[in-house]
Amino acid sequence: MKENSLKVISVYLIAMLVFGMIMAFPAAYAQIATISVLNPDDTYDLAHVDRTYWTASHTYDTKKDLTPAGPGDIIFHADTHAGDIFYIRVYLGAVTNLWNWQIKLYFNASLLQCTKAFIPADSPFKFAVTPTPVIDNTTGYVMMGSSRLGGEPGVSGSGDLAWIVFEVAQGVGYEEYYSCDFTFDAVDTFLLDPDMADIPFTSEPGHYEIFWAPPEIYPYYMVYPAEYKARVLGQDVQIDILVKNVDPAWEIIGFQFALRFNATLLEPVNYTEGTFMENFTNNGESVIYASAFDYMGDAALPPGYNAWTVGVIIMPGDGNVWHAPFPEGEGLLVSLHFTAIYETISPEEAWTDLSFTSLEGNPLDPNDNFYGYALNQHMDEIPLGTCIGGNYRAPMRVLGLSLDLYSQYPRPYGGQDFNMPSDSFAPQVQVELYALVKYNDDPVQQKLVAFEVRHGEFYIYREATTNDIGIAHVSFRIPWPCDNPEGRVLGEWIARATVEVAEKVANDTMPFKVWWPVEITSIEPKVTKFIKRKPLVNDPLEFVMEFRTYRMQPVPVYLTVVVYDELGFVIGHDVYYIGEFGWGEYGHYCEFRTDTWIISIPMPSHAVVGKGTVYGNAYNNLPWNNGTPYCPEKTNTIDFYIKRP
Repeated sequence: MKENSLKVISVYLIAMLVFGMIMAFPAAYAQIATISVLNPDDTYDLAHVDRTYWTASHTYDTKKDLTPAGPGDIIFHADTHAGDIFYIRVYLGAVTNLWNWQIKLYFNASLLQCTKAFIPADSPFKFAVTPTPVIDNTTGYVMMGSSRLGGEPGVSGSGDLAWIVFEVAQGVGYEEYYSCDFTFDAVDTFLLDPDMADIPFTSEPGHYEIFWAPPEIYPYYMVYPAEYKARVLGQDVQIDILVKNVDPAWEIIGFQFALRFNATLLEPVNYTEGTFMENFTNNGESVIYASAFDYMGDAALPPGYNAWTVGVIIMPGDGNVWHAPFPEGEGLLVSLHFTAIYETISPEEAWTDLSFTSLEGNPLDPNDNFYGYALNQHMDEIPLGTCIGGNYRAPMRVLGLSLDLYSQYPRPYGGQDFNMPSDSFAPQVQVELYALVKYNDDPVQQKLVAFEVRHGEFYIYREATTNDIGIAHVSFRIPWPCDNPEGRVLGEWIARATVEVAEKVANDTMPFKVWWPVEITSIEPKVTKFIKRKPLVNDPLEFVMEFRTYRMQPVPVYLTVVVYDELGFVIGHDVYYIGEFGWGEYGHYCEFRTDTWIISIPMPSHAVVGKGTVYGNAYNNLPWNNGTPYCPEKTNTIDFYIKRP
């Protein structure tokens, strides 16, 4: 009655006949055995899973229809991908007098592929005769079994019959869902006792689902800095808008927001593009920005308030589609630039909130409102988490005695305003210090101003008298001693000025860096062996130069390299004019801006085999055009060689 199935265990029957173990009467069973599919990840945290057979994510405790997962349910979300593996346990419970068993388990071969099936080493049902499992990944089934030898008694108890390992063949994207059941064949799944009689059992199938589930986090916007205090009237006020908590499973391709502000205190000027979305463009994709700031009188705004709306979207690339990876994590969406147009007189203060808001007007459709959200590639609007705004304080002019110390650089790079740093200076250059003294915002002349500059062992003391516009001036040249000048001079210097008017003292401190205007930090070969061939089809000589600057004000930079072979013959050179190099804006004191030059130089046929050397330099112009160096020459620290094929 089990003709097909018994082919698998014919060897067992022969053994039983030899030992005379076929009996006439079946046994009675007080309890019905159970064959079940079980999920090994019973805690949904992979704590009890053998990771040799499980590279998928943990399973989840809720199905797509929101019903609880059972012990035989394998539930995955989009964090499990095609190629990941997992396994199921086939468990036999409460069996009596088991001598031979076989299972045939079906699955959907378009969703899953079976990679392995075996009986665990500690299973009580791993018997002497265990044929190789039959795995059919076309029809979609696994068949396996095990039998005791003739003369051996049956086994009673509970335990794992098998572990079956599957590979996920079909992952899921946004809102996709796939499922199948693990079911036992009613004929080819059986339990036998030593008399070859059926042991009754019930079977409990398993269930597999993989579906996209909404991430547990939602993106939100944040104003940075959270509190901004402008120093002077007319100052550029840069407000960064960050996006945070972006989960790639949302497949987001765009963001939009509206930021409200008090139009009496701030005037919108322009914006600079962020870098976050650009990190996720590929295969022809590009990022476009749109903004508007003409919402005075919008019904959603308090009186005197305006709003700035911004949209940032990735445009589709090749094939007019969006390509993974999608935005993830956090980053800068856009920087909004305002002008400070209102000031107060101390101790009065004027503040405005910088809050994310909805509007009753939309620049694209006047009949529609405007609100913040994220947009995914399926044109679904993704709701936002709680967005975090900021606060802005108008500049507050302090009356009475004041002193402002600054250098020769134009505003704001000279450190104008109280306790602001100056842009950096090169070694051995002349530094001009100015101190503007005012009382009730009126210049004070003929006052003695004390100056002090400190760095390490260097102390500079000077004094000067304010002129008719209240400015005292001194200067000095950065020292450069004979012994270890770089270690003794480079670094942060602190300048301070102090004045006394009518028994009241005012002072200001201005830090500045002394450093090379542009510094080459390294120049190294991309490989350690370059091959010279004849005829001339040689590998190029390839190097990587890294360079940096502290300067906020950009300077013109020419980079050069020259390559020598082992005998000192020049075998190649290159020049790279990078244009103006520096931050290009104030606010980056003590921050290096770094960049890289990838160099490729053809190798000449006359290059001598042996060790080579490369030298890198940075100039304000080429020496042929009276250019001078910015920093000491740099050479390679990693050896490289010119070799024959």
